[in-house]
Formats: sequence, C-alpha cells, structure tokens
Amino acid sequence: MPEQFFYKPVLWAYENGITFGKTKNTFESFAPCTRGQFVSFLYRLAGEPDVKGIENRFYDVNYKKSYYNAVLWADANSITSGTSKDRFSPDSIINRA
Repeated sequence: MPEQFFYKPVLWAYENGITFGKTKNTFESFAPCTRGQFVSFLYRLAGEPDVKGIENRFYDVNYKKSYYNAVLWADANSITSGTSKDRFSPDSIINRA
C-alpha cells in the first residue's frame, strides 16, 4: 500500500532490521502493538547494546522471550519503566501516544 502515509517509514524500519512483518508477505500496520514489541523496536534502533550485568527486576519478563534484552536495556537506561515495581506487562497493548 504505497499510498499510506506510513509506507516509507515502515519500509525504512523493515529494511534496517528495526521491525519485521507479521508473516513473510504482510506487515499488518493496523494491528495492535505490545509493550514488548515496541521496546524491541527501540532496542534494535539503538544497535542492540550489550545487557550483560543488568539485572531483570520484572517477574513477567522471561529470558526466553525475544524482548528480554530490550526490556533490560530500556529499564536500565530509563527509556521506559515497568507498570509496577516488579512488573513490565510486555503483552499489554500500547497506544500511539
């Protein structure tokens, strides 16, 4: 859909490894985005910095999840915080704001 206002930014993000499609041939621009997904975009944009030595304070962020390093990095660098002292809520849907 090249006529959509977000076509070029999404294409740039895809080509630069910031985001990926939902499938091989679809992006699903109007699908909801989670806190875990969004923090992963920021982490990739920052070049996926090393998180060695950063402690995970969130009981709902499992080391096996794709967003694990992103959450640790974002929390340690005050980019985002949890939804409580020990919870990040990575599967919660965010809004554009």
